[in-house]
Amino acid sequence: MDLEPLIPLAEPPNQALARQVNGGIVVVDGNNVREHSVGELARDVDHVMAYLSRGGLEAGDRVGIRGPNSYEWLVLDLALVSLGCISVCLPSEAPEFDAVPMASLIETLYLAVLFQAADGRTELSQPRVVDLSKILGTHPPELGIGDKTGCQTVSPTRDVFTVAFSSGSTGRLKRLPISWTTNLKHMEAFSKAFDLDEKDRILVVLPFSAFQQRHLIHCAIWCGCKVVLARLENFLNALRHGRPTFMLGTPSFYEIVEQRFKLLPAWRRLTLLGLSRAGGILPDGPRRSWRARLFDAFHRLYGGDMRIMLVGSAPVKRSTLDLFRLAGFSLFEIYGMTEAGWIAWNRPGANKIGTAGTAAFPEAIRIASDGEVLVSCRWNQCTSYEVFEGETVDSSIFVGADTLATGDVGALDGDGYLTISGRKKNVIVTAGGVKVSPEEIEEKIAALPTVRHAIVFDHPNMPSLAAAIWTVGDNRDDQMLAVQALTGLNATVLRKTPVLGIVFPTMALSLESGLLTRNLKVDRSAVRRKFCDDLRSLGAALNEP
Repeated sequence: MDLEPLIPLAEPPNQALARQVNGGIVVVDGNNVREHSVGELARDVDHVMAYLSRGGLEAGDRVGIRGPNSYEWLVLDLALVSLGCISVCLPSEAPEFDAVPMASLIETLYLAVLFQAADGRTELSQPRVVDLSKILGTHPPELGIGDKTGCQTVSPTRDVFTVAFSSGSTGRLKRLPISWTTNLKHMEAFSKAFDLDEKDRILVVLPFSAFQQRHLIHCAIWCGCKVVLARLENFLNALRHGRPTFMLGTPSFYEIVEQRFKLLPAWRRLTLLGLSRAGGILPDGPRRSWRARLFDAFHRLYGGDMRIMLVGSAPVKRSTLDLFRLAGFSLFEIYGMTEAGWIAWNRPGANKIGTAGTAAFPEAIRIASDGEVLVSCRWNQCTSYEVFEGETVDSSIFVGADTLATGDVGALDGDGYLTISGRKKNVIVTAGGVKVSPEEIEEKIAALPTVRHAIVFDHPNMPSLAAAIWTVGDNRDDQMLAVQALTGLNATVLRKTPVLGIVFPTMALSLESGLLTRNLKVDRSAVRRKFCDDLRSLGAALNEP
């Protein structure tokens, strides 16, 4: 893909906002909607920049931000980037931080000041702690910074502008210093790949502490798009009131449609799918319009104006991708990680369902001898983790100059499309010595008619694999159908790696239950820990009253 410069690399957010006439922020909180024009956003960023400068902050200072998504959070981060400060963006829900006194947290992370949203737990009158919600007021709180010794960035990463946190494969939070130049380069490639312009409204609902969400906001500002901003709990309201045209989400954002579709009467499902397939003879535009009319109720669920939908962060079921294609949605699977940025994507005109797409940057992807996906690119967002004196951090992910080991196992086909088969660390070695990627088996089980989710794991006292399965109807009939279908799979495609243990959890697969991480990925260790003792054989499950 040709990458002629679309974005001035030295341009900070306040300058981009000053030249922009399109865009703005639509904030959705429940049924309340507030819209901030791009001019208002520019003025608010300038206001906060002046406030921060008066308080003694300057380029290079490390400033903490912690709280759920909000307009104030967004404005503060843009102001800090424009001043040349480094925003250290702490996850709102992180046990590692929750138990630490605020003063110790500020000292440990070398922060000049911490902007904290009121959460009912944190005392906001402490030194160097500022109420994030009050920064846009006529008389914002004093920063009270004092001595800033040691509060400037020590990262070797080029032109670092923010520090994000990632748990990686260890569960322990690591600090990722991200380069502004590489962020802009990724904005340039992403904006061109998906043809972003002033007509787009980009949905942002995942936490800002996940850098990818702020990256989307940067793309919106530079391209003149609007941002539909909400918190995750307001996801459906944001779709209804914000009517976005563009969204990026985890598979759970899209599985809600597949689950609702499976609950339709069988005759209705078959009719819709039959009519949709019949429309396959039409040219591309009329075909998508025909399918969108057939599945109008599902399109209205997403606001009715959706142009591009992206799915990543976790494996997406092939059945989800197939259903969205037949329903007339433009859903594309993409692949990235915070350390590297965008790695691969499917896009309009270059989409192969079941793959993660082609390289975001030409020739950046290669496969190691053990099947691990490596990313070799000068535009990787990080070149190292941030490590303070006395700290020990596993940096094995950085395997060479501008080269990252993703931890994923994959392959490139003859057309350059990347297929991910699973996480290297998730590989299970069965009692027979066979290496298995649980994700591949989960996809087969999840494709069964009554199955909503499946998570495969091993058990120390079982010679075979086990699975936690959530069914569509969450009832005995659906569970028995799932057991019967899994028995059939074991006799055919899973005969070498059968799944003979099963549990039907009563708790939801959710962030609140502890089975998903902050980034809505499955916490496999939590699933194994919670359900290992509840396993039954398939035969026992079938014979239960």
